[in-house]
Amino acid sequence: MYAILGKVLLARLDNKHGALSPELVELVRTQAVRVDQETTDLDERQAVITLAGAVLAEAGLIDESDALLKAELKRSHSPYYYMSQLASNAKRRGTPDGKSAAIGWSHQAYERAEGSATRLRWGGSYVAMLIALAPQDSATIERTSMQIISETDPGSFTGNNRLGLERLSKRLVAWNKSGQHDDVMARLNASMRAKCAGASAHAWCDGLFQSAGRA
Repeated sequence: MYAILGKVLLARLDNKHGALSPELVELVRTQAVRVDQETTDLDERQAVITLAGAVLAEAGLIDESDALLKAELKRSHSPYYYMSQLASNAKRRGTPDGKSAAIGWSHQAYERAEGSATRLRWGGSYVAMLIALAPQDSATIERTSMQIISETDPGSFTGNNRLGLERLSKRLVAWNKSGQHDDVMARLNASMRAKCAGASAHAWCDGLFQSAGRA
């Protein structure tokens, strides 16, 4: 599936949104069906079906991608992976209904995510989706960001967790580039400072969710 994704991306180098050849579209469809039928282990399917859904969508077969992913929701032990791809598919459609569905699927993915690191990752994706498609919904953006902060453990601010919080902070700083959400950022920064009080990473924490020039 990765090799086929490469073929799709190469075919789109000169025309990002152009139609693919019928032969390549059929290859994508055929191979997605094959891996669906031949991959029986649930853990293997978690990776394979997520990728197959993404390749189908990239090839313009969004409805078929949706069908594959939705069928997997019923048996997966980690359905939030598929919900994230369904959110991406809905966003790709670019319609008002698609935007609403993208936000809804992204929210469901965050709600179903388990484990602190996983929830940080999926929570950050949900906030990113809100910023992209509903930047005016400052109440939901703030509430979700506050929830992410509340679930973090100051003792695990390393590696991907640290990067995840930095990425979330940068997205929110960009969202507030005109200073229209300074009050939200101030509350998020205060919450982060309180979370890190006394922790070894407090200096790093203090710098999160602060807009440039307004520290």
